[in-house]
Amino acid sequence: MPDASPTASEIKKSKEFTDENTNVLNYIKQQLDGGAKQIQLPTPNPLHAFAFTSLFTEPDLYLAFRYTHGLDVSGSGSVVGNDYVGSLTYVISESYGFNAGNALGGVGSDMRYLQTVCGAPYYPGGAHWFPVTVTITEQFDLPRQGS
Repeated sequence: MPDASPTASEIKKSKEFTDENTNVLNYIKQQLDGGAKQIQLPTPNPLHAFAFTSLFTEPDLYLAFRYTHGLDVSGSGSVVGNDYVGSLTYVISESYGFNAGNALGGVGSDMRYLQTVCGAPYYPGGAHWFPVTVTITEQFDLPRQGS
């Protein structure tokens, strides 16, 4: 899903994303202030996959993602005046399907059967797990140390 999608907008407003973006920016600033020219984000800190765990406060994100399986961050920037200026691109990924024991309103076990039996590669046209990705680009402008 592109950066301008309703899902991307909802993720950008979520506490999970804003907290993660803040952690990533703090790490980047620390590395740049220390003289780094290239930065590789360590896992798991500050990079964590998202957990949208509230059906009540984030129903769309909970139903679409719940716990994400992947998070990739890339970006670039430069020194402009007394600031580090650039952008970060987050690619959030998930495989959508039904796990064993997934109740989802009482239909989870039936949907799992359809996906794992009818959707097996041996049955063309059956239900299959499918990937979902959302891309979010965030601009940043961070003050340089000592400026």
